[in-house]
Amino acid sequence: ATNLARQGLDIAPEQALEAYLTLLQRWWMRWRRYDFSVIATAWSARTLHQPGDVLQLCQGEIREPVAYRRLSDEGALVVEGPDRLDKHIVSAEVFTDLPL
Repeated sequence: ATNLARQGLDIAPEQALEAYLTLLQRWWMRWRRYDFSVIATAWSARTLHQPGDVLQLCQGEIREPVAYRRLSDEGALVVEGPDRLDKHIVSAEVFTDLPL
């Protein structure tokens, strides 16, 4: 999520929703035609995060620093935890700027 006005975009909520749904449908059709790896590849090319970047992962009351790795072909966020093992995260809050 982001603040569109802060990003310099002056757009009505209805226009934003229409654009979002159009793109969602386009990516959904790609996913159905191929598989999620097409989406993972496109997302990886556009993300600001590089492998090794530290993120804050919050799951319930647990918050821990993790190192970003990639998206899996199934859509999970792959991170390296403090125990140096890779974890596949399917649900969590992820932050880049929380203090430890």
